[in-house]
Amino acid sequence: MSQPPAVDRITPNVPAGAPHGTRLLVELHRAGRLPDVVGLHIEPRHGYVVRIDYRNGGVRIARGNDYGVNPSSSAAVAADKEYAKFLLRAADLTVPDGDRVLLPYWRTRMGTATDTDPLGEARREAAAVGDALGYPVWVKPCQGSMGVDVRKCADAGDVRSAIERIARTDARIAIVERDIPLPDHRLVVLDGEVVAAYRRFPAVIVGDGRATVAVLIDRMVGGGTDRLPHHPLGRRHVHRTTATLARSGYAPDTVVEDGRSVTVLDSSNLSTGGGATDHGNAVAERWRSIAGAAGTATGLRWFGLDLACGDLSSSAGDYAIIEINAAPGLEHFAALGPLQRQRAEDLAVRLLAPPDGSPRARDA
Repeated sequence: MSQPPAVDRITPNVPAGAPHGTRLLVELHRAGRLPDVVGLHIEPRHGYVVRIDYRNGGVRIARGNDYGVNPSSSAAVAADKEYAKFLLRAADLTVPDGDRVLLPYWRTRMGTATDTDPLGEARREAAAVGDALGYPVWVKPCQGSMGVDVRKCADAGDVRSAIERIARTDARIAIVERDIPLPDHRLVVLDGEVVAAYRRFPAVIVGDGRATVAVLIDRMVGGGTDRLPHHPLGRRHVHRTTATLARSGYAPDTVVEDGRSVTVLDSSNLSTGGGATDHGNAVAERWRSIAGAAGTATGLRWFGLDLACGDLSSSAGDYAIIEINAAPGLEHFAALGPLQRQRAEDLAVRLLAPPDGSPRARDA
């Protein structure tokens, strides 16, 4: 049996642009908060993959914000919105009505295309789902995170446009689902315990009677969006902000009235520029129970639950589970304030405890 290393072996540099999960891991180790960790081997180009060696010989593989806490099959199923909804519905939990639509490549590959225009077929099928559900609806890739290519659609034309855009990516399947007009919350759960809870809001600009929409967005972002193409409100997502603004009668060159609040993007995902308010421990037992049941239904120990409900502090009212995320990032929660940052760090320390039953590390 190999012996645990006698000295720490830490990759000295974190690549620029490394994900928050990697950066937090290194910060905690440097602060002495991970005394059982003796080796961090960080992939040097992107910092996305890290091998963590423990004093007891255990090994953990971190991948972005995923610290390897969940079973791989559960994490894979949770990453597929259709499969996740199936498991949640089977546990008598409420999820939005909707249906999947095969995109052109996968439609052809699976042999389900019935004409020579698989994109047109996908667009028609998606619009039919939207018509049956009633508008507005949401269209999103079946697999994906951070709100990328998720769009709220007001009519069949919006649905067809959303499908066409998603079809340009490597997505195989899209989901069309009913809009749930309730406040959006994120519950973060570890081993059945709700360890963080916050309400999320879409990105909003406030007018001063002088600045245009484009200038106000630049101010909110903290730099010109033309120089921040990967920011959720930057060039990559201009089609989404333009569509959302147009429904309120605004264009990029419109001057916003003094004190007027204007929603910039429909999605309240923090990765798409949304805001949040921390609910702390003020979460009613009903929502805690639903969160625990969602973890049991999917086999996840650690996850983020996107829950639409009226008020987290009250058990009353309808609800729906919008999504479940098997690798919830802590970056946006930590940015809410010093207390939230401390809680995020404490959570990461719990997640990075030495794994039981891990393969023994070999000397490098």
